Amino acid sequence: MHVTQPLTRPLTQPLTRPLNQPHRRVLRRPRPGVSALAGLLAGGLLVGVAHAGPAVRATAPEPAPDTVVRVTGDAQNGFGILHYDGTSEFTARQGVAIDECNTFPAKIGRARCRVHVKTRYAELAALKQALKWAKGEAS
Repeated sequence: MHVTQPLTRPLTQPLTRPLNQPHRRVLRRPRPGVSALAGLLAGGLLVGVAHAGPAVRATAPEPAPDTVVRVTGDAQNGFGILHYDGTSEFTARQGVAIDECNTFPAKIGRARCRVHVKTRYAELAALKQALKWAKGEAS
C-alpha cells in the first residue's frame, strides 16, 4: 500500500527519491587519529586484563565442601567417592543395588529403581573419567 506524506515546504524541485523511502546515510571513513586511539585503548585493555589474570586466579573462592574430587572403583565392585572436605562414601556393588530393587512391592517401582541404579553407576563411571581428564591422568 502506498502512503503519501504531506509536504512541509513547497515543492520547488523534482524529488530524487519517493517520499516513503528513508534517506540513506553515506558512511564515511573514520579519521586516522580516531583509529589509532581506538587501537591504543584496545591494546591497553588487553594488557590490563593480562596483568589482572594471576591476581584473579589467586583470589578464587574455595570449592564447596561436598565437591567430588576423586572417584575410585567400578560398578562391579562398588565406587568410592572422595569429597573436598575429606569425607568419603562408598556405594554397594551394582548387582547388590539391583537386588535391593526387588524389595519394592510394585512392578513399576522395581523397574524405576533398576533404571535409577544403572543410570547412577554409569554417571559415576563418566565422572571418574572426567576427573582423570581434568587432572591430566587420562590415558
